[in-house]
Amino acid sequence: MDSTADAQQPIIRSTRVHTPLGQWINRQIKALMHGGTAGNGMQLKGYMHDDPRAVAALARLRHGLGKPIGALPQLLEWTIVGLPEPEQAQHDNGEPTVEEWAAYTTLTLYALHQRSLHTEPMHKPGTGFGTAIGMLASGNPNEAGIYRRLSSMLTADDPAEIVHHARGLIQLLHAQHLPFDYASFAEDLVDLNNPYRRDRIRLQWGRDYFGALRRQSSPDTDD
Repeated sequence: MDSTADAQQPIIRSTRVHTPLGQWINRQIKALMHGGTAGNGMQLKGYMHDDPRAVAALARLRHGLGKPIGALPQLLEWTIVGLPEPEQAQHDNGEPTVEEWAAYTTLTLYALHQRSLHTEPMHKPGTGFGTAIGMLASGNPNEAGIYRRLSSMLTADDPAEIVHHARGLIQLLHAQHLPFDYASFAEDLVDLNNPYRRDRIRLQWGRDYFGALRRQSSPDTDD
């Protein structure tokens, strides 16, 4: 058995059942990339087919990265229209729900990740964020810096700080054309903001990171 090819393949968590939020993210990205109906009802041919409306939408989303939700009203039709109701009822204090923040953050980061890549989708269902970062770090002379940024993202309490660290990591993933599952990422962002669930996400991303790092750096062997 040749384990070389196996060592290069990330573990695909294909059994994950997405929440309504994850399903919505999948549909939005599918419409933006490959064509279909977006949450705002717009029919798109997709970025990969050089649809001007999809190209413009992703450019606007990139421009909104790191800005507060609502600062650019033209992005609301792409980031909250059709968004499923939150898991738990929240007080109407005018602040974004955690699901709205996760959807906005996910789509603006995705737009950065996909920038100028018209033939390679950077949304890859089943490949976790931690796995992608582990693949990025393997053999990288800045492996320690990559892991430090991932750790900082996982321990950040402030949403703006989470976005800051995620942005730096996704710029590195973009440079290497390494995709990951944005639907799962959005769900994980929601859980990172839940004190009862965040340790589970830290553990999962850590497992995925070190698992990918180990597989990528394993010596070639014949079984």
